[in-house]
Amino acid sequence: MDNTGKIIKESVKEFSDQFVNSMRSVKKGFTVKDKGGDLGISNNFLIKDLKARPDGGAFLLAEEFNSFTVSTSDGRGGRTYISTYIYGDKFVCGIDPNGQFEWLVNIPTNMIYDRPDIGTYVSFLSQDKLYLIYSDNEDNLKQKLNQRPIDNTKLKKVSTAIVSIDNKTGKAERNALIDSKDEKFLLLPNVSANINNELFILGGKFGMYQVKEYRIARISVK
Repeated sequence: MDNTGKIIKESVKEFSDQFVNSMRSVKKGFTVKDKGGDLGISNNFLIKDLKARPDGGAFLLAEEFNSFTVSTSDGRGGRTYISTYIYGDKFVCGIDPNGQFEWLVNIPTNMIYDRPDIGTYVSFLSQDKLYLIYSDNEDNLKQKLNQRPIDNTKLKKVSTAIVSIDNKTGKAERNALIDSKDEKFLLLPNVSANINNELFILGGKFGMYQVKEYRIARISVK
């Protein structure tokens, strides 16, 4: 699109069946093939970022997000409000220098918690790969990336995951960056910065209602 809004070039890429199935929501106890079990693809995806690639292409990143608030009354005029934040799948699309879609990657997650600052992700580029870092259920890290995620509602089961995606091929690999057994530490991806090819992220140890101790994580890829 030029500065007048005229479309210069456009591209369309259809989702494969495997990709669509990796993004489907399914009722608990059902499979995608079960009648009444398939809930389809969520319409709650938000485009979060567009990152330039070294070769002139780009990465388009989106994330599934939803939230709701429950209000209760104590019968004496007092009210309590509890909000829940749900961060779901992370979606990455590779775009070549000519504006054509090259590949699609879905990273299944389902972080459900009462804080809005720990469920999302932070991303950065290093050499020929894009990296996404986020909190996830430690059991999800044992699964393949195309498997539907286990819900993450307990902080004691949270690990920090890192996914690397190859610029050209879209090949994705997921590993544990910080294991929940080694460190009771959660990242706050909304508070991060790239400095001299290193990623700095604020994090902390969480108590029942507040952060007990803040820390800064420094991450570099070689």
